[in-house]
Amino acid sequence: MGLKQAPRAWLTKDELAHGFSKLMQAEFEMSMIGELTHFLGLQICQQDSGIFLSQSKYAKNLVKKFGLESTSSVRTPIRPNVKLTVDLLGKNVDPSLYRSMIGSLLYLTASKPNISYSVGVCTRY
Repeated sequence: MGLKQAPRAWLTKDELAHGFSKLMQAEFEMSMIGELTHFLGLQICQQDSGIFLSQSKYAKNLVKKFGLESTSSVRTPIRPNVKLTVDLLGKNVDPSLYRSMIGSLLYLTASKPNISYSVGVCTRY
C-alpha cells in the first residue's frame, strides 16, 4: 500500500499573486501590463526594502488647482493647541470652494498623516 501525498496547504508568492490577478480580472475590467506604479492618485514605488506610496503629483496639482503656487509652505500647518475663531473682519469664503479644498486635503491624508490634525480642524468649519 503506497502513501498518498497530502495536498499542499500553502502557495508560493507567485501563485498567490497570479490567483489574486485572476480574481481581480474576473471582477473588474483591468489588464496586467507591468509593475503597478499608479493607483487612484497614489504613486507606488516597489523596492526590495518595501512598497512606498506618495501623492506628490496629486499635491502639486492641488496647489495649482487652488491657485496657491505663490504661497510659502510650513512644516506644521497648525499647532495642536491653537483654537480657531471667527474673523469678523475677514472676507467671506465661497463654501463650495472650501468644501472642495477640504475634500481634496482629506484624500491627501492617505499618504500624509502629518496633516491629518490640521485638515480635521478645518473640516469643522
